[in-house]
Amino acid sequence: MLTFDQAKQLILQQIPHCPSNDPMEEWVIDDSHCHEYPEYWYIWGNARGFVEYGDTLYLLVGSNGYLVDKISHEIIALGSLISPQQYIRDCQDERAAAGKHYVLRYRQPENPQEQKRQLLQLKQMFSCNYRQAQQLQYQPEWLSTRLATLQEIQTHLSQYHIATEIILCENLPEYTIIWQYYCGEEMYLPQKLSRFIHDIKNTFFRQPETPQETPSCKTKSSN
Repeated sequence: MLTFDQAKQLILQQIPHCPSNDPMEEWVIDDSHCHEYPEYWYIWGNARGFVEYGDTLYLLVGSNGYLVDKISHEIIALGSLISPQQYIRDCQDERAAAGKHYVLRYRQPENPQEQKRQLLQLKQMFSCNYRQAQQLQYQPEWLSTRLATLQEIQTHLSQYHIATEIILCENLPEYTIIWQYYCGEEMYLPQKLSRFIHDIKNTFFRQPETPQETPSCKTKSSN
């Protein structure tokens, strides 16, 4: 299994040689920002002037370090918005899904009075009419993407008393919104919510407003 020193050497071999004659611009590893995870070493570095002297004039932006797989020695470069914890979690979630898709699904209340209240909540949330709100109930598999994003949206919807659950689907219904992503990628929550509402309107409200049968899905978790 790869040691910390070996991981650092792998990273240093990948970093292009600094063309500048200024030694302060040389890329160096900052051991104090490095971390060990069960499957990876996290290696972080920056220009010597910033790492050793704290001079922000030499700070290199746009990078958030590297993950080095202890077994395969694979090197993963992380962008500025990607934390090593989020990347690792996304990989774990993908393995747990075993080839299936995480889906945010609307959960229809059993109580008729609650169903009416839910219609009103959907109407307000998505600025739509009652028939369109009913359509969201008839086509409940709304969004498929990374689990962490679905959980954030689910939490937000629950604050407006809109009940959903996160399930695993082997085959997605045709109407389901799919957000492609790379492990660890991130958007701020307001951006996600704005995009979610926009995509719901563009996708569902352009469909025929009639009930459709959906493929059976295995329930993963509920809220």
